[in-house]
Amino acid sequence: MQTTNAQSSQLTEDQFREKVSTEFQNSYNKALTSFENSMDYDMVKKNEKWSVYEFDNKRIFKIESKKNNTTFIETYYEVDGLLRYAQEKEISFINTPDTIEWNCEYFLENGSIKTIMSLGHGKTERDDWDSNEILTLYQKRKSSLK
Repeated sequence: MQTTNAQSSQLTEDQFREKVSTEFQNSYNKALTSFENSMDYDMVKKNEKWSVYEFDNKRIFKIESKKNNTTFIETYYEVDGLLRYAQEKEISFINTPDTIEWNCEYFLENGSIKTIMSLGHGKTERDDWDSNEILTLYQKRKSSLK
């Protein structure tokens, strides 16, 4: 994937992931602990729980849903209206407390996916999987917030 930012093009993929992950985690921690600078509200729509945090030109929204024995979690982190980080997570409960987990993290620059990291067994192993599917899902979710 190409980069257009000279500063980040000097970073390795690991360094870029670490930088974006740290930005996200710091922002998420701030959102959870700072009531002055964040807005947290829950929406329940179509068996989904939405949590939204807005502060300092940043927005984090998280959607949780369940189907059968699987919990699905989507997390989106925007900076100045551009998606910077996204995560999809699936947790399947086969026999309590045994679980099968999969997650994929997407690290973006200028609205384009620069790199991903996937752990566990899930859709990233399919031959027809396209990492850009998350961008379509993000646009759909973003329009649902309005």
